[in-house]
Amino acid sequence: MEELRGLPVANAINEKLIEQIKDMDVLPQLAIIRVGERPDDCAYERGAVKKMEKVGVRCKTYTFAADIDNETFQKEFDKINTDDARSCDQLWIR
Repeated sequence: MEELRGLPVANAINEKLIEQIKDMDVLPQLAIIRVGERPDDCAYERGAVKKMEKVGVRCKTYTFAADIDNETFQKEFDKINTDDARSCDQLWIR
């Protein structure tokens, strides 16, 4: 059995993504939606943004207060999800 190490595999995946994204007419964009300011969530978000930028994916973050009510959050989420100017291809909620 072949031993796989994480970093070389991750680097190979990143290189492949960079090549694929370079050939796209429109760059993909990721929206990250975070509720609250938990340190672990903030760290996860920073890491995700850094990785996306490394491979050429645009990344936009949206942060809401931890005490946001469901109705307000749903309205904001719908705006993010439908606004063509923001044009996100993927949404992550943390």
